[in-house]
Amino acid sequence: MSSTLLIIAAINAFLAGFVLHKNSAARTNRFFALFATCVSGWTLSIFFSTQPLAPISPLLPARLAFVTALLSIYSLLLLFESLSAHRSPASSSLVTAFGVGTIALVVCSFTDLIISSLTFSHGVVRPSYGPLYPVYAAFLLACIATSIANNLKQLRSARGLARLQSTYLLLGLLVPGLLAVVTNLVVPLFYGRSDFSQYGPLFSLLMIVIIAHAIVRHRLMDMRVVIRKSFVYFASFIAA
Repeated sequence: MSSTLLIIAAINAFLAGFVLHKNSAARTNRFFALFATCVSGWTLSIFFSTQPLAPISPLLPARLAFVTALLSIYSLLLLFESLSAHRSPASSSLVTAFGVGTIALVVCSFTDLIISSLTFSHGVVRPSYGPLYPVYAAFLLACIATSIANNLKQLRSARGLARLQSTYLLLGLLVPGLLAVVTNLVVPLFYGRSDFSQYGPLFSLLMIVIIAHAIVRHRLMDMRVVIRKSFVYFASFIAA
């Protein structure tokens, strides 16, 4: 699984550069590139935090995984917000509030308030969470719920290509995105285990591919081949 994480990180970084290259002036493309880059960093952090023989303490990359997860979810919120045709003052204020919360929790992620230690038992990572971990988890869930709500609002009012984009975005978030939330947020929150956290990046890759397809579908390159290969890769991994 270790080599798989490195491949996933590389693919996410490639998609970030690809979508940004297609239209670097578009806010949607820039926010997607930020989102995919953060997910790539999150994947790399998970990889290094699961290496017991690494030259550095696994606690540092574990904390970086918490940081990049925060940045990923907030950049996803910005991505969905950029697609909104009518931005209300209340919506903008909510995004700003989430931004302030993200900065505060990023700072806390480097302390024992979120994760205090990391040990290995029979090859399984055993984290010890700090007192603010439930707050951290609730914040991420609220941010994701807001992203879904924004997308549903956009879906109801959009027409034509914009509606198709919103449909792909919702599909990308609800299916593989929520699976990543379950493996990397819900299970650790309620069961205190991170055995399945290494599978989160696999689900996130599908989410990023689907969202990238939604953004560039009307551009020069059709990404259906990329999506098909990603699903084949995912099916092969599950069957292995």
